[in-house]
Amino acid sequence: MKKRLLTWLCSPCCRGDFKIISPEKPESPESEITSGSLSCLACRKEYPIIDGVPRLLPQVTNPQ
Repeated sequence: MKKRLLTWLCSPCCRGDFKIISPEKPESPESEITSGSLSCLACRKEYPIIDGVPRLLPQVTNPQ
């Protein structure tokens, strides 16, 4: 994902803004981020970035 996409993304739980947590340091808004996570500044939930795709789906528990 590109850093500039943060302007359009928000937390699905509270609509809060994200910050990027990544071992890669994006130097420009066009830099590609392939791993790490998005952390919500409001509710503090984290969503993984896997192969450049942010996974914003809530975690589903397996009912037994």
